[in-house]
Amino acid sequence: MKLSIRWKLLLSIALPVSIIYLIVLFINYQHLKDNAYRETEVYLKEVVGHNAEKFNTQFSTAAQVARSTALFLSGHPKVSKKDLYETVVTNVMQSPFIYGSCIAFEPKQYSRKKKLFAPYAWRANGDSAQLEGIKTMDIGKEAYDYQDWQWYQEPKETDKPSWTKPYFDEGAGNIIMVTYSAPFYKEDKLLGIAPLDIAADLATDIAVDLATLGKAPDKKSKFWGVATIDINLEKLQQTSRERLMEGAKFVIFDSDGIFISHPNPDYIMKENVFSVAEKLGHPEIKELIKNLFDGESGIGLAKDFPDPGMNFVVYAPIPSTQWVIAVMVPESLIMARAWREIAKFSIFMLASLAVIVFVILLISFRVTQPIRKLSLEMEEVGRSGNLEVQKQEKFPKDEIGSLAQSFHKMIQDLKDYIAKLETETKTRESVESELRIARNIQTSLIPRTFPPFPQHKEFDLLARNLPAKYVAGDFYDYFFVSDDELVLLIADVSGKGVSSALFMAVARTLIRVTAAHSKGPAEALNTVNETMVKDKAHNLFVTLILCYYNTKTGTLRYASAGHQSPFLISQDEHITEPAHPTGTVLGVFPNIKYEEDKINLKPNEKLIFYTDGVTDARDEKGKFWGEENFKSALEEGKNLAFDKLCDEIVDKVSKYQAGHFSDDVTVVVLQRKY
Repeated sequence: MKLSIRWKLLLSIALPVSIIYLIVLFINYQHLKDNAYRETEVYLKEVVGHNAEKFNTQFSTAAQVARSTALFLSGHPKVSKKDLYETVVTNVMQSPFIYGSCIAFEPKQYSRKKKLFAPYAWRANGDSAQLEGIKTMDIGKEAYDYQDWQWYQEPKETDKPSWTKPYFDEGAGNIIMVTYSAPFYKEDKLLGIAPLDIAADLATDIAVDLATLGKAPDKKSKFWGVATIDINLEKLQQTSRERLMEGAKFVIFDSDGIFISHPNPDYIMKENVFSVAEKLGHPEIKELIKNLFDGESGIGLAKDFPDPGMNFVVYAPIPSTQWVIAVMVPESLIMARAWREIAKFSIFMLASLAVIVFVILLISFRVTQPIRKLSLEMEEVGRSGNLEVQKQEKFPKDEIGSLAQSFHKMIQDLKDYIAKLETETKTRESVESELRIARNIQTSLIPRTFPPFPQHKEFDLLARNLPAKYVAGDFYDYFFVSDDELVLLIADVSGKGVSSALFMAVARTLIRVTAAHSKGPAEALNTVNETMVKDKAHNLFVTLILCYYNTKTGTLRYASAGHQSPFLISQDEHITEPAHPTGTVLGVFPNIKYEEDKINLKPNEKLIFYTDGVTDARDEKGKFWGEENFKSALEEGKNLAFDKLCDEIVDKVSKYQAGHFSDDVTVVVLQRKY
């Protein structure tokens, strides 16, 4: 995609500014998020703590009323029916938190004429604190047999006051409630404590009954009944919403995890927090709920509880009832204010970015106008090739003006260059023709007939040579110096092109003549090196391997002048490098002594010689083909005939370089047949 200078200028400024804005926006978001979390945590802890303390105080007060009534009745066995009704009414009036109060006697214990007697007072008109808003009844006569109800049965069996589980009081209160029941006993004395009159009882017996009612009565005491206080859970639900932020959920669990208060009425008395957690299945919820009932206040995060997404949960115990109060706020609600601030800040940033973009466009138009004029002239030259374009526009005296001046000078220089190029092209065509002739001459110096010695059936030999330029610096040669001894060599002259080709011709002739009159490869290389060093008038050198191969025994004597070691494909098809350098390159250092080594070829074994043009082949990204790829190619072709193996190697190297050789490539394959 082609971008104009105007767009590049716009992107080079607007893009970094946008990135900076985004970073600032992210930092601002994190700051607002942290503040929102911190403020919400402080707020929720305050609300939960306040409500837990408030409920604990109210429950304790309500329980105290029931205990005081029980203590009074235990010390006054001759209370009249009128006084009993006045007592339960007075109890209800003690606190707006109290919904009802009852004094339930054992069957036929208050009066032998009545099997059940339980004076009860309750707020018939909801929250009314007036006496006329309170009604009374005898539960035993007008409602139900209370003997099996928890609020009566449990204190009777345990001789201890207690709170009931939430229940619907059908027939009496007709609401969902919890009841605190305190047992009282028919005895003039309770554990040695003198009877108290009702006035003194309500004022001074708090410390006394806390110490006594928690204990079992003595053996002389006889269970007479219970005094109760009822708490309206619906009223509790309304009270719990006070001071709550919009969207927050307020819940209360009993000690068994049953919802006592919940914003969803379907949960109250019907759902258990443990079963809800089990349905959701999130580990963090299970851990949070486990912490809810450890008797301590705390805060946690819960996923999808009670609302989808993450929710803050702050909780605290209500010690008097062993309940737990909790406030749950969705994270989205906490972040609402932060998102509003982010939205305002984003609008401001977008507006400022729009102003910046407008200013950049305005400035870029003025800056790029001369460039556009110059571009049109360049397009005309590029489209039509017309070099006679004239300077028609005035350009400012700045860098753009200098560019326009340089362009017009370039046009003139191009005209002059084209004239010279026409002359040089004719000259180059002549040189290329001569190079083609030189290549043909060089090719004639390198053996090209295969098989080279048809009368020798005991071995096969094949070679390939591909120049990087018109002429090559690589060469190979082979000739017999006796009936059974073949001289084989492969060499690589440093560099490429004409100079390497000329040096290659000289080196080939010198090596061929010397090798024919030497006893072995080391002696031949010593002679050639001294001759080349003595007559050296150049900066070129040669790497090569010179071999004397006995076609009858398969023994190959060799001397290596810094050349790549050949690969051997053995009878068991293992690929090894049996040779090693026995001296340094030819033509550089005087007085170098080359050593001789040997390799014994077994029938059907192949020896592959090569120049560095094979392993140094490069792809279009400049990556070398390398020795590992060469070995892999040999592994793939080790079962091929020796002639196909040679062609396979050259073909892979050529494809790897896409036909563009970076160096001369030469491969020679020698195989002993028997």
